[in-house]
Amino acid sequence: MGRCRHSKFAEGLNFEPVLGPESSLPFSRMCRLLPSAQGGPHKRRGNGKGEQVDDIITASGPLIRWTGEKASWYFVTLTGDVVGEIHYAALGRTRGFGSVRVRATVGGTSWETSLFPHKESGGFVLPVKAAVRKAEALAEGDEVKLTLAI
Repeated sequence: MGRCRHSKFAEGLNFEPVLGPESSLPFSRMCRLLPSAQGGPHKRRGNGKGEQVDDIITASGPLIRWTGEKASWYFVTLTGDVVGEIHYAALGRTRGFGSVRVRATVGGTSWETSLFPHKESGGFVLPVKAAVRKAEALAEGDEVKLTLAI
């Protein structure tokens, strides 16, 4: 099952590519609406007025600390199935070093930042600033549940 983005009406819905006699051109790609598989972690959000639509992804991962020479930084490591969802949502929207701009929400705290590719895990890391850790009482090693708007 894939996602079809070539129809504005159907943008972000789950589709299955279909080739066959329904097509007026041989080997052309057609799409048929399918129900979402148990909702999944991936949703679309927009106002329906032509503004850019955000991809909404829910995820969780451990809060880790990386210590450099002069300071420490905290990150949530995102791995597994959510990585494919992020790659899909970020098509055409990546920036330097493969980073992806996001609006992250943990509990009641939201902030704008970027996801960065993580070579060791094949996933992404999300920087978590001190104000967020303090507001949400997060400590190193905690499993952090978050929502990303890409």
